[in-house]
Amino acid sequence: MGTEYNPVEKNPRIAHAVSSCAFRCVPIERCKVPMPIRQKHLEKLKEALIEKVHPNEETISRQVALELERELATKATTRGGFINAVCLRIAQIKKAMIKDERFMPRHDLTKIQTIPMNKALADKKVSKRIAIKPKTRRFTKLSGDKLYKAMSTYLLTFDELWIHGYPRPKNGNKKEVDVNPDVVKRYKNLVTGHPTKRKCSRCQAEFEVNTEEGWVSEGECFYHSGKLYPTRTSHEYNCCNGASNSDPCKFNERHVHEENRLVFIGYDRLSALKKVNDTQKRKRAPGVFALDCEMVYTVIGFELARVTVIDENMDLVLDSFCKPRGAILDYNEKYSGITEADLKNITSDLREVQKKVRYYISEEDILVGHSLDSDLKALKIHHKKCVDTSVVYPHKKGLPYKRGLKTLMREECGKVIQEETADGAYGHDSSEDAKAALQLMFKKLEEDQKAGKFADDE
Repeated sequence: MGTEYNPVEKNPRIAHAVSSCAFRCVPIERCKVPMPIRQKHLEKLKEALIEKVHPNEETISRQVALELERELATKATTRGGFINAVCLRIAQIKKAMIKDERFMPRHDLTKIQTIPMNKALADKKVSKRIAIKPKTRRFTKLSGDKLYKAMSTYLLTFDELWIHGYPRPKNGNKKEVDVNPDVVKRYKNLVTGHPTKRKCSRCQAEFEVNTEEGWVSEGECFYHSGKLYPTRTSHEYNCCNGASNSDPCKFNERHVHEENRLVFIGYDRLSALKKVNDTQKRKRAPGVFALDCEMVYTVIGFELARVTVIDENMDLVLDSFCKPRGAILDYNEKYSGITEADLKNITSDLREVQKKVRYYISEEDILVGHSLDSDLKALKIHHKKCVDTSVVYPHKKGLPYKRGLKTLMREECGKVIQEETADGAYGHDSSEDAKAALQLMFKKLEEDQKAGKFADDE
């Protein structure tokens, strides 16, 4: 039977033991963020650290949380800004590895036994005295087996290859491939399926073509060369900043088409590494290569005109022009960098260029590229070990949006590529693009080293 409550009788006061490790925010003069808000988010930081970075190590998690929260609260100019900054930091913590160097203690508290943690960090003199000097991590350029192993962590999975439109063998037949229907349907409005009628890839006008005699019906093409992007108020073309209903800014004397986009026969796979080694009369382990292709418009459609392969040392392995099967309608010079003179005396067709690629690259080698699926389709080769920089550095809106290689190099590496020269020549170059894709991956691997995802001497 429970004890009756007597409102007259005073209950004896129960003394609670003083916590020896009170977890309170570091005091900051003239802080813009109210203390209750700071305390609430301090706890959230600690919980995230215990869960992801310092499992079962509450003391270390508390210290790192205090240091992070103090840093964010000091920089914050508004309460909302502080909350957003904490949420972003928690998101980083949840993606971090155990013992991630970004979230290790910055102060040695063993030097101060009598001062509470939060007060020690608040005292500038004490905080400076016990600060841990950050270790300067020595970056080593990866090569050979180490590079291959590190790059393998970014290989597209079987499902990712399918999602991003990579060709894969159909029913075990290496000569015929399947491509994700969701990707294929993006081109269906450009394909007629008619023996002679075609739809222009640029202006959508219909025209006639004779592939055997190599001619197309006359018709001027007015179009926008850029894409339509949303703005705050409407949509604009990135080629001329024109509105969605603005007059075309480009002109071409001929229409072009991409009817062959949906032709998935005549493919081949890369050779086994043993066969490549035997052919070259040398022995090497699987390696990393970057690949880029350039295409031109012909009466057949969008055909391969150049392929470039770069090795892990940025050395040129293969740079071969390819004679298209159909008569050329447009060299697509702005985007391919290819001129009439480049292809004037070229005799190597697609099959011969395929053999050249298969001479240097095996099915065990890793191929790096930007939107590499397009290059493999142009080459009519299917491959499993692919690293795609458009996937490694995804667009914030997700598929089907992709960040351009030029944009990635400027934003991630601070380098400008694909620029027009002083004499007005177009800046696209397959060698430059292949090297750019490799540089982006080297930067990513360097970031991984910095984050401690793998050791330099593994």
